[in-house]
Amino acid sequence: MLTVSSLAEVEQCLAEKAWRGKFPPAIEAAYMQHSRNRRARGFRRLLLPILVTYNLFLIADIVILPDTWHVAALLHFLVVSPAMLLFWRFYGGIRSSFLSGVAEAMVPTLMFAQIMLIYILNPKAADGHYQYFAIAVLMFANVNMRPRHIVSQWMTLLLVGSFFIITALAPSSLEARLASLSMMLATAYVSLMANQSFNWDSRLNFLRSLQDQLRYENVEAEAQVDPLTGMKNRRFLDEFVANGLTQIAARYSCSGIIMVDVDNFKIFNDTYGHQAGDICLASVARAIAVSVRDEADQVVRYGGEEFLVILPGANEMGAMKVAERIRRAVMVMQLPHEKNGALNIVTVSQGVRSASFSREGFQGLIAQADTALYEAKSHGKNCVCLFDDKPQGSSSGADQS
Repeated sequence: MLTVSSLAEVEQCLAEKAWRGKFPPAIEAAYMQHSRNRRARGFRRLLLPILVTYNLFLIADIVILPDTWHVAALLHFLVVSPAMLLFWRFYGGIRSSFLSGVAEAMVPTLMFAQIMLIYILNPKAADGHYQYFAIAVLMFANVNMRPRHIVSQWMTLLLVGSFFIITALAPSSLEARLASLSMMLATAYVSLMANQSFNWDSRLNFLRSLQDQLRYENVEAEAQVDPLTGMKNRRFLDEFVANGLTQIAARYSCSGIIMVDVDNFKIFNDTYGHQAGDICLASVARAIAVSVRDEADQVVRYGGEEFLVILPGANEMGAMKVAERIRRAVMVMQLPHEKNGALNIVTVSQGVRSASFSREGFQGLIAQADTALYEAKSHGKNCVCLFDDKPQGSSSGADQS
């Protein structure tokens, strides 16, 4: 099932009983695709039983109307049965709502036409009961095939109208015409109500399934977010390594990693308290979030005061530019830290690594970025270091403006 909407929109549809009408466009489109796939699977299961049952009706032709059974056989085997096979073969590939509706109505309409043609060819049997087979076709169409309700309505109107005209013109008694028409109208009403109920249940079940899916995805998303900073957490990183790296590796020859560490954060906590420390980390996280390039870049709270930034497609120069933006964004906030060198504000040190991603080598890249971070720390902090290279910018916080 496709994720097509927000949980709030789906729950609003449930509250407003939208399954009795049309859903908002995105949900409606997803439901139409879902229902076509479900019907295609159901039709494949019905194919053999319906073919056998329909063609067994030839026994009634042989017994009741022996003069025209050969015509009925030709219609069965050369027209209706091939149409069934074509329908069940190609229905699943139809994407147009109009064409799928036409296809759903085609098989029962051909069955109905075959029965009524044989009825017309046997005027002496007009007072018999052969025409009641057409009523059974309508019941089968609306209850067993379960087309969309709008398709069911138009198909029922067509079949009932045709049945009325044909039986009205037949040389039969008034009693026979009234009996068969009354039976057809009763069948039309009952089968249409059943079809509407089936469609409502299907739409309601789709909404509830979508609600469950979105709730699950929301819980999963919340479980992958650090509640303090709002950034992704280590659980997200594990999922990313398991499922996301392959796509990035296939698309980009090289990508970047930045390890970000808040300078002298333990001293900050000891000086200002843990509540201030939490505020500091949340502020640094926001500075990182506004400094990355776009949604493809991922910011992960790696642990404590450390953040990991993943930059798909970034080479060394691109990754260094992002890291420098992060460093400056943190400084611009001017968060007081009187025991953090000459600047007396919160700063960050960063290690950068750019290379080809792979699931097996990703932890090694993190370790290399961490090595570069350690080098940045050893060069006076508040700077950026590329792995196995010299620090970029100044080597100490006092030189930064």
